[in-house]
Amino acid sequence: MRRGWVKAVGLTVAFVWLLSEPGTAPAQIDEPINLVRGSMGVGARALGLGGAYSSVANDYTALYWNPAGLAAIRKMELNVGMSHTRHKDDATMGGNVTTDEMNRTRFNTLGFVVPVPTYRGSLVFAVGYHRPKTFDGSFSFEWFNSTPDDRVLQRWNEFEEGYLSMWSAGGAIDLSPNLSVGASLNFWGGTNDYQWAFREFDSENHYTFDTYLSEDYIKTDIKATEVRGGALFRMGRILRFSATIAAPKTFHYTEEWGTDSKLTYDDGVVSDSSDGGTSDYEMTYPFVFGMGASLHLLNILLTGDVEYTDWSQVKFKTDPPVADYTRSEANLMIHDRYRATTNVKLGAEVTLPFTGIQVRGGVAVRPSPLRGATAKDAQKFYSLGLGVLLDKQMKLDVAWVRGNWTRRTPSLSESTDIRDLSESIRRDLFMVTLAFRF
Repeated sequence: MRRGWVKAVGLTVAFVWLLSEPGTAPAQIDEPINLVRGSMGVGARALGLGGAYSSVANDYTALYWNPAGLAAIRKMELNVGMSHTRHKDDATMGGNVTTDEMNRTRFNTLGFVVPVPTYRGSLVFAVGYHRPKTFDGSFSFEWFNSTPDDRVLQRWNEFEEGYLSMWSAGGAIDLSPNLSVGASLNFWGGTNDYQWAFREFDSENHYTFDTYLSEDYIKTDIKATEVRGGALFRMGRILRFSATIAAPKTFHYTEEWGTDSKLTYDDGVVSDSSDGGTSDYEMTYPFVFGMGASLHLLNILLTGDVEYTDWSQVKFKTDPPVADYTRSEANLMIHDRYRATTNVKLGAEVTLPFTGIQVRGGVAVRPSPLRGATAKDAQKFYSLGLGVLLDKQMKLDVAWVRGNWTRRTPSLSESTDIRDLSESIRRDLFMVTLAFRF
């Protein structure tokens, strides 16, 4: 009977803790933050412009990007969208490479805009549902452990799916011919289904066991209420400037977790065990500030946005789901581990003469919120888009966004077998939006 399977549980747990970001904090500290940060957004036109949309927003999706943009809408609008995600993960360690892929198609947007007739200026209301972020992704790694006491085939698999959604209602009004302001009330919700499996096979028949399996899962429900505000200032038809703010919000997490293990010996005897439980906790998130500008020159649009968040201000409002940490200790760890970041987004659009067809491109850079992270740790996204006016009342927009980044796992203290694991991640997002105005 060998000792390797005994440490597998500890190895698996440690591996999950360190998988999401480089560093040493457990996933129960990092993962709640990762679940709510980094939303891609909604609307094919906006994504085709790299998300640099706060000073451009003139359709239903302004309710998400900058509610003040709703004031520019003069007709009722029905907006519907779908998205398709492709996730690819190449995991490498010591010359061993394992590739895993996952595809998901989801409903993305359903919204309605109603302008109110006014003597002058504009008064517009909007309501809808959208999904600005999905969690769909997978990871796998397999190798033959050739160390003297651990000559076994080992395999890891991670599977994650779910989404963050928003029910939103808001409106906008013109305070002057050049200035619009707006606000929205957003009810966040979502679910994340995370599954992890570690398998070990005595492929060379060195030991008294045949297979070992350890499986873990965490199902998380997420809820929050948020207020957003925005302003849009127009300098004639050429320049626009925007400012947005999202008030601090409290996310409530409800988790159900479980772990199962099964050891099968060579003589067919099976030894298994299981454990599970639930936990509820809350975390508060700070202000999010945004600014943007756009330049309109004939048939050319140039736009840019910046978004500032101080992640070191995130705090546990209740005790964290980690027995080894008090609320104060966990909050101090967040303060020491995280930093402020500024996301940068740039986009351009050209309207082809006499056709009404719009061609777009964009780029977005999302720095890592971890202290000590470098530019290589930033997530970079590149986008292309196309807009087609099908008739006077209907417009079709499509977008393709590609993101590339790396994720590293350092050596594990529980084992020297798995070390310097590097993942090259590529994510493609395809979105289609149909807007009908009447």
